[in-house]
Amino acid sequence: MAPPWIVTLMLTPEPPPDGLTVTVSPATLNVGPPALPAATVGTAYSQAISATGGYGSTTCAVSSGGSTLTAVGLSLSGCTIGGTPSASGPANFTITVTDGSSPVVTQ
Repeated sequence: MAPPWIVTLMLTPEPPPDGLTVTVSPATLNVGPPALPAATVGTAYSQAISATGGYGSTTCAVSSGGSTLTAVGLSLSGCTIGGTPSASGPANFTITVTDGSSPVVTQ
């Protein structure tokens, strides 16, 4: 079931007491790891981007810096960064993780 949700509350006694507030917050999407392990030229590399919490399935996309990722011989497939690095140097990129309801998380 995708958002928005309809929430029905049954309160006793009726009417509810003054000042009653009900807050429904979306689940928090947490993304890891906080930093990626180093890669070595010529050695296969694979690092999953994990996502916990949130709602439903998650998707990952390179939202900036994709050319630096491919320049060193890596790519994103699903939520896994992988490949065999063919060049050394920094690869500064941003991966955006989305789920069914939480705000987008970038890392």
